[in-house]
Amino acid sequence: MRCGAEKTLTQHIDSPPEKPQDHKTQPTPPQAIRSTRISIVTLLALVSLLLIILTAQLFIALNQHAQMAAQEASATATARANQLLTPSPTPQSDDNGLFQFSGKNPTDTLQVPGGQYVVYEAQDGLYAVQLGGGTPQKLDTPGYTYSRSIPPRVNSLGQVIYVGNGIWLSDIFGGTSRQIAAVDSNQVVTSLVLSSDGLSIAWSTAPKSGSGNVSLYTGALDHTKLVYQQANTNCPCFRVFSFLPNGKNQAAKQLLLTDDRGDRRSTQYGLWLLDLPSTQDNSLAQNQDPKSLLTDDVSQMPLLLTPASNALLYSTYSGVVTAPTDNSVPDDIAGQNNANSLAIVNLDASKATLGNAQVFLPEQHGLNNNADYHWVLSPQVSPDGLTLVYVIFSSDEQAPFARHSALYMTQISGNGKQVQVAKPGVLAITSARFVELGPWVNDHILTSYADNAIYAMDVTTGAMKTVIKGSGYMRILSIVQRGPE
Repeated sequence: MRCGAEKTLTQHIDSPPEKPQDHKTQPTPPQAIRSTRISIVTLLALVSLLLIILTAQLFIALNQHAQMAAQEASATATARANQLLTPSPTPQSDDNGLFQFSGKNPTDTLQVPGGQYVVYEAQDGLYAVQLGGGTPQKLDTPGYTYSRSIPPRVNSLGQVIYVGNGIWLSDIFGGTSRQIAAVDSNQVVTSLVLSSDGLSIAWSTAPKSGSGNVSLYTGALDHTKLVYQQANTNCPCFRVFSFLPNGKNQAAKQLLLTDDRGDRRSTQYGLWLLDLPSTQDNSLAQNQDPKSLLTDDVSQMPLLLTPASNALLYSTYSGVVTAPTDNSVPDDIAGQNNANSLAIVNLDASKATLGNAQVFLPEQHGLNNNADYHWVLSPQVSPDGLTLVYVIFSSDEQAPFARHSALYMTQISGNGKQVQVAKPGVLAITSARFVELGPWVNDHILTSYADNAIYAMDVTTGAMKTVIKGSGYMRILSIVQRGPE
């Protein structure tokens, strides 16, 4: 058999298998090497293709993310633009961020009437500053002494009446001052009020110490006389609360009195009506005792008379709030009694009676947490008698016993026989540590003090203006119009 020749084998059962022939070992065929090289190249190509695919997918993903981010940024910018263009109920704030008016969207700064001045009281004297802002001018007030319980009074003639060494009158714009009533050295003035026309005055005195008489005086600015007197050991220890208006162009014939219980601070409990003798009668009004209108046995506090009617705003319950320890509230204010409720009632002077009262802020009792109690401060009724604004504050349970305040507003309606108050609502919230309302500029602009500054605010629009920034507490006394030079 030739080597390499094909041979067809036929199987025979009887014959043994033919012995295989020996072959020399042959080298690896060249096609095997080429096959391996092709496999490596193919693998590298597949890896490269996979990397290209992954890179492409990553690029696509990054591009989509960038597009989405751009769309979100565009949507955010559009939303912000819409917020600026569309009126929103989001609270608006004043230039210091202290007040946020709910539901109001002021677009312009507050425009205040020209020629008007804010008269305010500081520890070192009395000042006047333009309502539109400017440099305050200190008034000429010889013998002036700061007292929380006896605020100076300002009339429409631009005159301020204050307590110093006696009773003094100073011309705000003229710069002249004079004493209009003397006070004995062993007496202290406990109250001072003006009539609605600013031409009559009433005031009270009590002994500086020990026993003596509580005395009430009233009359024209430069001619007052003693009208009532009683021993200070026989309380109620009367102070003058207000003249009772007797119609336009008519002199007041009655005084409203309150009881200070011998406390020289700014306290007032209960209410009494005193008929005044005629101006020609030099006798005292002691032939009749003052008539009780509001008892003082349950800490009822008269707060104010509405200017357009004889409606009395008062509190049915009061209490003392823990004084803040961070000096955020003046000491003489922090320690005073505060109203815990609000009620309004018509006063019938002819019958010396009060009508049916409406309680629109109920009193609170027995709360587990002192921080849950609400307290009322500085209510103010607009000149037309239709709008009431007041401060509600609460006090933290723990030191420094910080106070948190908000302004509330409501509307007053009714005739001379019956008045009604609508449900109060939040006018503004504030981050100020201490807020106190001042007098109205007109029927919609109100002044306020907050954290060493005086503001004017429009209660209908929420627009505000900073009148002056100071370095301490300032009590707003009045808004006066300066006439022509």
